[in-house]
Amino acid sequence: MTTPLRILVVDDHAVVRAGLRALIGGEPDMEVVAEATGGLEAVDLAARLRPDVVLMDLRLDEGSGGIDGTEATRRLAVSAPASSVVVLTRDEEVNIARCLASVGWAAQVVVIGASPLSLSVWTTLLFVSILFHHSNVKLPIATERWLNRFVVTPRMHGIHHAAVPELTDSNWSSGLAVWDRLHGTLRVDVPQDAFEIGVAAYRDPDEVTLPRIIAMPFERQRDTWAVERGH
Repeated sequence: MTTPLRILVVDDHAVVRAGLRALIGGEPDMEVVAEATGGLEAVDLAARLRPDVVLMDLRLDEGSGGIDGTEATRRLAVSAPASSVVVLTRDEEVNIARCLASVGWAAQVVVIGASPLSLSVWTTLLFVSILFHHSNVKLPIATERWLNRFVVTPRMHGIHHAAVPELTDSNWSSGLAVWDRLHGTLRVDVPQDAFEIGVAAYRDPDEVTLPRIIAMPFERQRDTWAVERGH
């Protein structure tokens, strides 16, 4: 029998903790070993319980001398290095550059010459473009074709996510469409209803629920095209 993935839930909202516990509780190979309402409590519990995963809310209440999720994540990197931290946040103003620096990765930024401000601006623009081309917006075809000259659109990127190998190997760009044009990987000649979006090896909706997605990085993955190949 496989040992369940042990998870520590950290959030200062009881409703959120209860929701996460309910989601995770429905998975036979995962279990919530403890809950923490603050950063200091999370660091203490992680050091004692050694969970496999810590679900960390970055915007924890810092009242009564507490620490937020960013600082707690930095401390966990030292006190519980074997525990993987999955960041949760509902706040659009979280400073990604500060979060990266807090866990000791700032040296990478220094090496490549990017300032924290540049990194913050770049990640903000990147996330906006990702949200756009992963959205379920159906634009008029004429608008799509005009935008495709410059940026990646939902329909263009949807082709890349098709459950068909030859379509997945196209439209790799994120943000600017110029890269696919330069490398000859641009495909805009496929009708929207001519393919299904998804990963061939994971077609069952029950296999891609939130708890299952959280656990996937820690499990052995199937051959992406196993279903397509008939295995």
